[in-house]
Amino acid sequence: MELKIKANHFLSEIFQVKCGRLYINSDKTYETKTTSIIQNDFNSIINEFKFLECILLGNATAYVSILVGLGFNLVCIQPIFEKSIENLCLQKPQNIRGVEYSEHKKFARLAATSFHYDRYSLDQYIPRSHVEIIYSQWITNALLGRADFVLSEANGFCSGKKKQEEGWIDLIATPEGMRKKGLGAQLVAASLYEFNRLGCTVCKVKTELGNLNGVRLYEGLGFKLVGSTLALHWHSK
Repeated sequence: MELKIKANHFLSEIFQVKCGRLYINSDKTYETKTTSIIQNDFNSIINEFKFLECILLGNATAYVSILVGLGFNLVCIQPIFEKSIENLCLQKPQNIRGVEYSEHKKFARLAATSFHYDRYSLDQYIPRSHVEIIYSQWITNALLGRADFVLSEANGFCSGKKKQEEGWIDLIATPEGMRKKGLGAQLVAASLYEFNRLGCTVCKVKTELGNLNGVRLYEGLGFKLVGSTLALHWHSK
């Protein structure tokens, strides 16, 4: 079992402390290691890090107890949904358009007031002001080219990224007063069209187990549950 940490410069700039992501290899040597050895391995790599996150696949639950023993907290479970778009005849909703960077302030404000079920929002040790900056900067970065597209109706937005033949819905948000009115479904439909145009054969999206409206949205659009991830956070004491 090997532990590695990769610095997260995006979060470090927002939190103003050294942040990173912990990675664990997939072998089973942890079964032969004592708790003290694992703790010593962890202590040897944390250096000046003050915040770490670790995202585990849902089938890697054996590592959860190890991470909890190292001081991590499980903050949320994230279901992964998938929909095949191969050979589908898709049409882009006429009221959905691409977003220009000149509009970033409007959508940054929306992002800052959304995502209340996300792992950063659910972490009681992360101030809400930091969470707002994370998502406002996230969508701004998407508009600067970190995403393959950002779509919008007059109010909400949706960003997407292509990863080989998979299209991943990255961020999707609608104003609180516009929810449950079909806007989210239109944004997802437009995303399917864009991913199909980009040559993707499947669309995937990750949400949070507590986000029941999101879960119902994807299930209602024919997405199937194909897996999950576990998000754990560590804060230096």
